[in-house]
Amino acid sequence: MINRSAWFPILFWVIAVACAGYILHWQYRSARNLLGTQASVALERELHQLDNALWGRPNGMDEAARFRQLFLPMEDKSSHYFIVDRIGRVAAADQANAQAKAAADLFDETALAALKQLDGQGGTLIAADGEGLLGLQALRAVNTRQPGGILVIQRNLSTERARLAYHYLSALVSFALLALIASTLLFLVMMRGVNRRLGQVTKAISRFAQGDGSARADMVGHDPIARLAGAFDNMANRIGQERSNLAESEERLKFALHGSNAGIWDWRIDSGHTYYSPRWKSLLGYGEREVLAHSEEWLKRVHPDDLPRVMAQLNAHMTGGSDFFESEHRLRRKGDDYIWALERGVVLRDERGKPYRMVGALTDITARKEIESALLRSEEAYRSVVNAVTQVIFRCDGEGRLTFLNPAWSDLTGNPIDSSLARPLTDFVAAEDRSQATWLIEAANRGEHGTVAGELRLTTQDGGTRWFSLHARSLGADRASSGIAGLLTDIDPLKKAQDALTRSNKERNTILDLSPDGYVFIDRDRQVVYVNPAFLAMTGLADVRIVGKPLDELEGFLQALSDPAKPLPHFVDTADDVEYLVHLANPAKSILKWLIRHIRDENGQLQAGVIFFRDVTAQMEIDRMKSEFLSTAAHELRTPMASIYGFAELLLAREFDAATQRDLIQRIHRQTKNLTNLVNELLDLARIEARGSKTFKFKDQALAPAVMNTLGTFYVPHETHSLEVELEPDLASVHIDTDKFQQAMVNVLGNALKYSPSGGTILVSSAHKVENGRAFVGISIQDQGIGMTDEQMAHMFDRFYRADTSGAIPGTGLGMCLVKEIMAIFNGQVTVTSEFGHGTEVTLWLPVVDPTISKG
Repeated sequence: MINRSAWFPILFWVIAVACAGYILHWQYRSARNLLGTQASVALERELHQLDNALWGRPNGMDEAARFRQLFLPMEDKSSHYFIVDRIGRVAAADQANAQAKAAADLFDETALAALKQLDGQGGTLIAADGEGLLGLQALRAVNTRQPGGILVIQRNLSTERARLAYHYLSALVSFALLALIASTLLFLVMMRGVNRRLGQVTKAISRFAQGDGSARADMVGHDPIARLAGAFDNMANRIGQERSNLAESEERLKFALHGSNAGIWDWRIDSGHTYYSPRWKSLLGYGEREVLAHSEEWLKRVHPDDLPRVMAQLNAHMTGGSDFFESEHRLRRKGDDYIWALERGVVLRDERGKPYRMVGALTDITARKEIESALLRSEEAYRSVVNAVTQVIFRCDGEGRLTFLNPAWSDLTGNPIDSSLARPLTDFVAAEDRSQATWLIEAANRGEHGTVAGELRLTTQDGGTRWFSLHARSLGADRASSGIAGLLTDIDPLKKAQDALTRSNKERNTILDLSPDGYVFIDRDRQVVYVNPAFLAMTGLADVRIVGKPLDELEGFLQALSDPAKPLPHFVDTADDVEYLVHLANPAKSILKWLIRHIRDENGQLQAGVIFFRDVTAQMEIDRMKSEFLSTAAHELRTPMASIYGFAELLLAREFDAATQRDLIQRIHRQTKNLTNLVNELLDLARIEARGSKTFKFKDQALAPAVMNTLGTFYVPHETHSLEVELEPDLASVHIDTDKFQQAMVNVLGNALKYSPSGGTILVSSAHKVENGRAFVGISIQDQGIGMTDEQMAHMFDRFYRADTSGAIPGTGLGMCLVKEIMAIFNGQVTVTSEFGHGTEVTLWLPVVDPTISKG
């Protein structure tokens, strides 16, 4: 096949010749057209000349003779001349045989049509006629306007055209020869380069074929030779890589054969010639030259008891009954002892399927056989143990179906072993525990968690259920299909005891959770095992900080929460059923009464303990308040009563003037009024606490009038105090009892007046706020009095509490307590801000009435 590069010169020559031929063809056509044009012009000029020469001839002259005499160019062989008269006959011609003939016999249809045309109109006409031109000229007559005849010149151009075609064809042939020579030279130059590049590739291939793996063409470009060189380089690289891989594979094969301790044999079946590797011989105790290269050397060493089975397996493989030959049998060694060998082989067949060669390997499996024998003995011992244990031993396949059960299965569940095998274990699980059992079996089969454990109920043959604990794990590395093995331990008696204990504990815990008293349980090691919610609420401790910790740590926690001035006694040193008090400072001030009781066995050893806590803060506070109330009430009642009694005794014992008597009576009246106010406030407070809002008369009303009426009736001494009012003109409406609200406001105004003994301004203003989506309007009363400390503010709503303990400022200590109770019934609030020495501000907040509800 011609190299693709050789087509380039040929293609160049074909294109050059085609282009030249095309150009010469158009030039030839142009020259031919030019030849016709020139011939037409010459012919027309010649016609005019002949016409002029013939025009003056006398009538009757022998026109033919004159024509021949004057104008016939006898040397012109390419033209013929005729004079045709008006009747269509040749009057004169340059050929003797044409005279007197009819024009129809000498001219074709083109000439006859031209003659007919000129006969009617005269003039000159040039027409194509076959291989030349036909020129016709109407001859002028002397005495008439009609043509005297028609001059016809028939000129043949075939010779000129043939000469012109010859010249152009010669030029084309010459150009084709020159192009052929140039293409040949170009081809030779290209072939030289091709041969050089092919030689480079051939040299590289030859070096590579001789074993030089590094031989490469190393050629760049996109031409076929460069691509061939690139393909060779790629092939050489792949072959080199394959050689490297083959060397590595052979090296690995050597290591594998050495590591696998296998002996290789290669048996030529037709001849019986067999190659035995040195390892094969050494496994049987022979040296390199002590075994003949024949198949009989193998077969005669097979143990006689195993030989029939080996031959049957070998024949089955030879005849196509098996894909591989594999046999475990005994082989006799050099010392007449036997080893267990594993023979594996595969036969090679020709195109007809006839075996001609067999290759295999021998592996010493004596150690494995000994292990299998020991394993068999171990399995027998295992079965004897399995059959004797009281726990259910089971195995399941990868699908969870039972494949083995020991006799304990029938003893505990009553289900026969034979009918239970091949069924899923979950079939025997109670419906309530079936999902859990499925999860346990799947988890054990995956082997992700090692041994999985759980508790479940199995159905018994009598229709009941029995509790078992399950422990199972995967059997092998192929965890997805190998199955699981495990134990089922009967825990039904234990479970029933646990259920009873759980019920008892639930009952106990329910009682303890609902109990308002705190309980702490400890075990025999004095570790905290339980605390109830009430104890956690009392101390603010978290159970994770207490449960499981020693009792000493709990004591330390309580000691840290206690008042440092009243330390906590040690739990260990306290006697049973002796009550103690613990005064807590955190999370809130409280007093707890506690006692401990130890539970001991008959030997006096501690088994458990219970510490009981009761919050007695409220009780002791009530006792304190009761004592304080009785003391304060007695004091408050005794003071005015003593004054009344003293002044009355003076009036009875002595005679006084009218002015003195009036003064004493006024004093008795004032003390009686104070006593009445005190009793009224006590009664109001008691009535509010007892009956709540039942005694209140509520109505929706504007707040401003109620405030202004209160201020109008409240007396402020202008000598020491001034009252300023900054209320909004349109205060919202509220739902209140006017009298009770005025009572609350008077109490606050009275405190502002009393607790600013140095005088000052009492400011009454309004305020607004929104809390929890509800609008409130507030009346603030601010004084410039003595103010209060934080501790005093904490007790200002306590009964009989007075910020001034000197007794210089009169009062019952019940005013703010009443204010708080009244505002609570109004669903309002009382807020107090105070700065010691600078005054106090009290704000009474009342909820605003919804206008839509008010209208309704």
